[in-house]
Amino acid sequence: MEKLMRLTQHVLSSNAAEGKIGSIEMNLWLAQLVGLPLFGLKPETPLQSLIIISFGGLVQSALFCYLGLELYDLYLNWQNLDALTQNIVLSLTHAVYWLKVFNICYHYTTLKDIINKFRDITRRSPDNFAGDRFPYRAAMPDFLPPVVQYLYKGLGVAVVALDITQIDYMNVSCMVQLCMHLKVINLAFDELLPTDQQKLREDPNNWLVSIVKYHCELIVLRQKVERIFNLPVMLQFVSSVVIVAMTVFQVLVIGDGSTSSIIMDMLLCCVLCQLFFYCWFGNEVYEQVC
Repeated sequence: MEKLMRLTQHVLSSNAAEGKIGSIEMNLWLAQLVGLPLFGLKPETPLQSLIIISFGGLVQSALFCYLGLELYDLYLNWQNLDALTQNIVLSLTHAVYWLKVFNICYHYTTLKDIINKFRDITRRSPDNFAGDRFPYRAAMPDFLPPVVQYLYKGLGVAVVALDITQIDYMNVSCMVQLCMHLKVINLAFDELLPTDQQKLREDPNNWLVSIVKYHCELIVLRQKVERIFNLPVMLQFVSSVVIVAMTVFQVLVIGDGSTSSIIMDMLLCCVLCQLFFYCWFGNEVYEQVC
């Protein structure tokens, strides 16, 4: 695992002197790879931007059609409790995904400002402070061959899952950057408490003013990040609670040890892990602020 981490750090390495943040650039690259047209957030040529927009538009159009087919299947089977429960679990997840996509598009300029600001303070601040069964329920057109239907269902679910991961990871990356800069501020306060053998290198008043300015910049960034991701995260929690309830219902009603039941158990574990990571990273930022 450590070798893999070192390898990924070399692929898109960070460079504080240039304001290059490898984790965010890796996130953007992976998001573009799975069809999220996040262009203009890192250096790109006009041709690369055109390819990103074209590929992303094609993928997102296919995913939007897939959501429509899921909702149509929900309409056809709303009187069947078992089918209804199976459908809602994924349809709700995919509906929240589209909310996240629209939210990112609406706040695209703000997100770009946040990333550029992170690059800016990363570049200059360290110098100053040193440091048919679920999950494939969708009513497909009858004229499509079975192979195409299964591929569309499988790829649709997989790509949506990858896209959701990339959008969520963008939120996590911003929180990690905030934690890092808040840690730098904590270390900067140590310079105000020199030992007997060490004297202050800077005037305490000027040093404290610099810390306050630095902290004010982070507060503004935190507010922007919250403005972008606050509503999607809240709805993600609500949808996750509904999904957990639906999944537990499915496991209790049809928990016969079959492959379908195992898939439901795995989904339940994944949703609980997602909620845990959201709470953990949010608590890390809160502890650094306090």
